[in-house]
Amino acid sequence: MDMLMNSSEEGKIDDLYAAIQENPHILDLIEEIPFAETPLHAAASVGHIQHAMEIMRLKPSFARKSNQEGFTPIHFAVQKEHFQLVLWLVDMDNDLVRVKGREGTTPLHFVAKKANLHILDRLQWDCHEQARYWEKRILNWKDVEGNTVLHIATPRNQPQASSFSKQ
Repeated sequence: MDMLMNSSEEGKIDDLYAAIQENPHILDLIEEIPFAETPLHAAASVGHIQHAMEIMRLKPSFARKSNQEGFTPIHFAVQKEHFQLVLWLVDMDNDLVRVKGREGTTPLHFVAKKANLHILDRLQWDCHEQARYWEKRILNWKDVEGNTVLHIATPRNQPQASSFSKQ
């Protein structure tokens, strides 16, 4: 385990794979622990983007895993101001913006505290983009009779519903 965490802190991808060769189940063992410091936490805290990318390819679930203090890797990256890594993580999974850590804090809370308006704007845009996607998707869901929200609202004289569905 030490070799794995050291590889992440030092950004040595070859050592990451050496640890996996030594114990092919090492990442699965970490995943089974409810609250654990993962190699992705270690890479995020020091800003090793390539190493973090490699870990995300191997175990995407690590991006949402809280450590014993209640923080995920993206929380670490924001706290340490590794904003390129933050953007990369959000590009891989824009729902990470909404992942709540200790006391309900999200990466948005931490970025706001750091007063980095460019990153805050980008993360908020990702939130809005995801919300627009789901809004459109929900408005187009059909019930068992094949009706969407628009189909149901139109005969009931609900013109606002048609404006939502046209967006």
